[in-house]
Amino acid sequence: MPDRLPQDLKTNLASSQESEINMATNTSSPKPINVVFNLPDPDQPSMSLHGEVGGTATWQSSTPNYPRFHVSFRGANPFNNEDGAKFSGENGRPVVLTLNVAGQFDYKVEQIRTDGTRKSSGPFCLGVAPSGEFKIHCPGCPPNGLSQ
Repeated sequence: MPDRLPQDLKTNLASSQESEINMATNTSSPKPINVVFNLPDPDQPSMSLHGEVGGTATWQSSTPNYPRFHVSFRGANPFNNEDGAKFSGENGRPVVLTLNVAGQFDYKVEQIRTDGTRKSSGPFCLGVAPSGEFKIHCPGCPPNGLSQ
């Protein structure tokens, strides 16, 4: 785990069995940084992370109990800045958003069982830094990227 992560984030990531992070170690890369959210069973909450304008954010699920899901933003979203946007995905068909707007974006995830029952989790925070200015902690996001 990179030494530059805050201790509380290292602890949370290490303790989460479902967490998976692919983070570039060279932050001066000419390519924007992408972020992928692998949605666990909603009984085990996931972490929120940070991205960079020009990159992508991907929410994916492979949980057989909850094969479909929605990502709903409170307020603006990082794709087109529209308020209250909702994006749908399912196992094998992730939600992929190009990060076009910098800022802090709060969202919830609703996962849907095969019988139609639903479970919501969040709110979570996605911090998107301006292109070329990726930081481990985006200004405006609470500690660990979780919204209150």
